Amino acid sequence: MKRIFLGLIMTFIYSLVFASDIKDKDIDLQSRNKNLSPDVLHKIEQIKLLIVKADLLKHNNPDSAIHYYSSALPIAVGIKDYKNEATLYGKIGAANYIKGEYDYALENFIIALNIWRTLKSKKGIATGLNTVGLIYNMLHMQDEALEYHKNSVLLCKELSDSALLAVNYFNIGLLYESSGEHDSALYYAKYAYKLNLIANDTEELIKINNLVGYIYVGKKDFNLAREEFLKVIDNNNLKNKWEMSYALAGLALIEQTEGNFNKSIEYGSNSYQLAKKINAKWDIQNVTKLLSESYASIGDYKNAYVFYKEYKLYSDSVFNEQKEKRINYLQLKQKDFEYIVLSQKNEVQKERIIKKNSQIIFTGVGFLFVVLLAIILYRISYIKTKLNNKLKTKNFEIDRKNKELTKLNSAKDTFFRIIGHDLKGPMSTVVSFTDMLLNNYDQFTKEEIIEYIGFSKTSAQNAIEILENLLDWVKTQARTITVNPTETNIYNLISNIVDNLQANLFSKNINLSINIDSKLVASLDQNMTFVIIRNILTNAIKFTNNNGEINIEAKKINSKVLITISDNGIGMDEEKLNGLFDIKDAKSSPGTNMEKGIGIGLILCKELTESQGGTIWAESIPQQGSSFFIKI
Repeated sequence: MKRIFLGLIMTFIYSLVFASDIKDKDIDLQSRNKNLSPDVLHKIEQIKLLIVKADLLKHNNPDSAIHYYSSALPIAVGIKDYKNEATLYGKIGAANYIKGEYDYALENFIIALNIWRTLKSKKGIATGLNTVGLIYNMLHMQDEALEYHKNSVLLCKELSDSALLAVNYFNIGLLYESSGEHDSALYYAKYAYKLNLIANDTEELIKINNLVGYIYVGKKDFNLAREEFLKVIDNNNLKNKWEMSYALAGLALIEQTEGNFNKSIEYGSNSYQLAKKINAKWDIQNVTKLLSESYASIGDYKNAYVFYKEYKLYSDSVFNEQKEKRINYLQLKQKDFEYIVLSQKNEVQKERIIKKNSQIIFTGVGFLFVVLLAIILYRISYIKTKLNNKLKTKNFEIDRKNKELTKLNSAKDTFFRIIGHDLKGPMSTVVSFTDMLLNNYDQFTKEEIIEYIGFSKTSAQNAIEILENLLDWVKTQARTITVNPTETNIYNLISNIVDNLQANLFSKNINLSINIDSKLVASLDQNMTFVIIRNILTNAIKFTNNNGEINIEAKKINSKVLITISDNGIGMDEEKLNGLFDIKDAKSSPGTNMEKGIGIGLILCKELTESQGGTIWAESIPQQGSSFFIKI
């Protein structure tokens, strides 16, 4: 981490020096002068040729590639070709990455990124973010890596750059694969494969085959993993030794895991030879560990020891020796910079001595001006902050009021819908029977008149019950209802409710049992609880078939009482159960004897229960019955 921290300091310093050297007219070499001199044009072509040559060597001979990139770099710097300069730093970093020299790669990638940021090139910034994220992943800094990749993805989408987006998705897949999150890794790898398949980018597709192979190894699906690695190895057009070595190492890992150690050694040896040719340190380290383990498994301890020593050598090279060298290098660079800063301070000091008298006056006036300006700015900032806080408070209050208004409007709509649909039924029945009796009184027998009056009374009582529920519910919405808890005998309360509903129970011959301790007492609002239990019990009677059963229980749980009302009625499916207490789903359903309701009762029960700090819920199985639970 110290190495990375120093590297970041140096690249930040480089960026400052670099930015100060760039003038607006110099940002784009081609745009600043359309009539470039023959010498400059020649050097641009020279840079292009060196880059092409290095690109061809990058995956098979990264050291030579770095040589050509580094040869092109001073040419780009000399003619102030900043875009090629950033590109070359990025490519040098990529070649270092192949070699497993992640500290060098990180330093070059960050320099490239900061140049692109100075040039304000979104494409360059996206590329730089992606490469820096890749190195952070290899250094096991997954959180930082993912953040860089996500920022790069946002820019890629803004630019509609599907090729760079695919590279990011590939690297995110690599990140998840290295952290053992195989399903996430496979998702991003397949996304990258789809994008590259559309672009027909065969080189990127081969890389994804290798990644997917290792993901399947992690998922223990060795057949699918083997298929992916063989796609790479059997590709006759593949000239990328790095990817070939990686695929062979994957097959060696599979064979080793399945106990085929001789086959593992064969694949591992081929991978090792390729990795040595390109001096890819991480790949050498990876495959020598595999070879050492496989030789040990067949009892060839001599070769096992040879490859183990090489594994340790390259482990130290990647993670210790190289780290030490880079830390010393970056510290030296830091001292050089401090020397430059000190020299600049000395020059400034000389100028101050020469202009001492005038500067004393100027400094005094300047100081007073700065103090005054600071006071003014602080005051403005204070007032602005205060006003912003007030504005936020007002906006929050307005937002809260708007939400309440929306809720009230919704409640109003529900209220009128319920009145228009469900209250109309019983009132129409009353009007119909009274009109019939009034106009045809002489045509009915006494028994018929009594029967029709009974129907009218039942409808009127139903309408009154509907109105009571509606009025209680409206009170909860308007917040005019108050909670008055008192010590209440639960058995007596429920017995009174059952007595009021005896006619309903008798009409359907329902057997109701109360299993409650007659001494059970709880602190609750009697009126609210009466309405809650009456509604739920009425529903239980409504949806229980003739000759059915209802059971009421209650018990004390800590400082609350749990009341359970169960029936063996028609029950509910999951969809209806989920919307049971939701005002948006409020609607009436006919009972087993076509009893009417308004659908607002359970919503009212929820409001009244929660007003007392309680909870209400239900469980049900279609055709087997329902259970309602009230905890207050």
